[in-house]
Amino acid sequence: MTEPTLDTLTGPLDRAIYGPHILWRRTMMLAGIALVVLLLADAASAQPMAPVQDVSSLVGKWKGPGGPGALGSNPSVIVEQTNNPDGTYEAVVTLSSGQRVPSKGTMKALPDGTVAYEGQATAGIYRLYTVNGQRVIRAEAKNTTTGAATWAELTEVK
Repeated sequence: MTEPTLDTLTGPLDRAIYGPHILWRRTMMLAGIALVVLLLADAASAQPMAPVQDVSSLVGKWKGPGGPGALGSNPSVIVEQTNNPDGTYEAVVTLSSGQRVPSKGTMKALPDGTVAYEGQATAGIYRLYTVNGQRVIRAEAKNTTTGAATWAELTEVK
């Protein structure tokens, strides 16, 4: 005997006995499909790193949040940075107190498509991404004196 479907239920008693069970299964199946679609959409939105062959491709003004800890930790500063064609940069870090701290350093493209950088107090790696049509540098660094981790996520200013 095959299990009844909502379409094959004929009388009110059939619908009363089997209807809720069939509707529940159908609802769970649709919820499962919706979850799979959302997970696939989320995976598709994850952007791959855009390899940098030459630091001149990063020339211009960049701005975004940053702070201590791992990438994406609670932001506590705003970084405004100007990258120059010769591989140097100048930055101003605005602390939560409003104090502005200038910095400068150098950048060098690496064979793996990342960019090594060294500033006055930190050294680390830039990775370039395109997020929602905008170029974004994700920087992860260590303080050269203490070894403490720092991060920044800088969006190109057009």
